[in-house]
Amino acid sequence: MRQFITPHAGGTRLRLKLSNRLGAQPVELSRVTVGLRDRGPALHPESLRTLTFDGKPAIRLAPGETVTSDFVDLAVQPFDKLGISFTAASNLRNLPRHYQALEIPYLSLAGDAAFLPLPLEQASNWFLVSALEVQGGAARHTVVALGDSLTDGYVPAALCGGILGSPFVIGQDQRYPDYLQRRLFAAGRTQLSVVNAGIAGNRVNADGFSPEHGPALLSRLQQDVLDLPNVRTVILLQGINDLGLQLAPSAEPLIAGLSAAVSQLKAGGVRVVLGTITPGRGFCTGPLSALDPLTPGVLSGSAAVDGARQQVNQWIRGGASGADAVLDADACLRDPLNPSYLARAYDSGDHLHPNVSGYEALAGCVALEAL
Repeated sequence: MRQFITPHAGGTRLRLKLSNRLGAQPVELSRVTVGLRDRGPALHPESLRTLTFDGKPAIRLAPGETVTSDFVDLAVQPFDKLGISFTAASNLRNLPRHYQALEIPYLSLAGDAAFLPLPLEQASNWFLVSALEVQGGAARHTVVALGDSLTDGYVPAALCGGILGSPFVIGQDQRYPDYLQRRLFAAGRTQLSVVNAGIAGNRVNADGFSPEHGPALLSRLQQDVLDLPNVRTVILLQGINDLGLQLAPSAEPLIAGLSAAVSQLKAGGVRVVLGTITPGRGFCTGPLSALDPLTPGVLSGSAAVDGARQQVNQWIRGGASGADAVLDADACLRDPLNPSYLARAYDSGDHLHPNVSGYEALAGCVALEAL
């Protein structure tokens, strides 16, 4: 298998983290390599490096285990495409994955040759890859963008949503953390590297509605944020899924959860920028969503959810959360004439998720001095 990831930091050496943290079966890999992309699935041959784990090329990940490779020397520029390849020593069925990678993975039955793309329905997955650490460049501090689908960069494939990310955004690095990193470079803030810790469908107080939506935010702060190297600031933008999946949406449990998250992060020694929740009024999940009894009352687009959302936002803006700064994502993306709705220019079509212009605008609303 070969899959591509895009580092935000440049440097001269790197190491890879592979995770079977949520897996139910062991995974055995006989060889793991990294190299710079040429075109399609091909890599520049002179850049190919074999990764080792405690000096060994093979690795076995038990269920629940995460491993980090040894460092390997490889010169990398920000936004280079790096191909991570591994050869399986065991069945790869049901590999743990990140469902909104927005990158196409490739398979080959002939080793490092004849790679073919996986079907489109799997083109938004990263398998096993948890993180990439690049050293030896200008970056000295990590900014973690923490959240749900708006951080993950989801754009629906069709009007009123769909199960896939739009094919027009796959491989384009157009998530708001990508745009934020570009803003930092343009401002000369090369010492900051933005890490994307978004999981589509993630909730603050409860595990995701389905397994691909990940464990509750409050249970993943240590591993997904505080254990990362040189973390300086966290941008926390999350909460609509908590409200949208309540039968009787209430602001109080979400306020309590966000307050607990801010306290835990602050206790870990990092700055927190807390984001207001963006509008989702009218959210639809498919062409027949108007006939779906779940959509009006449960899935983020109802008047009840919007009322609770505005209560949470009032609390965030009031400063009682203890956060160091506020990202007013709501004010950034809402329709000024109808503030319960996304601005038309930023609406992907499902009335909840921004389009690419919306993600760029959201990155533009982050106060760089708060980072």
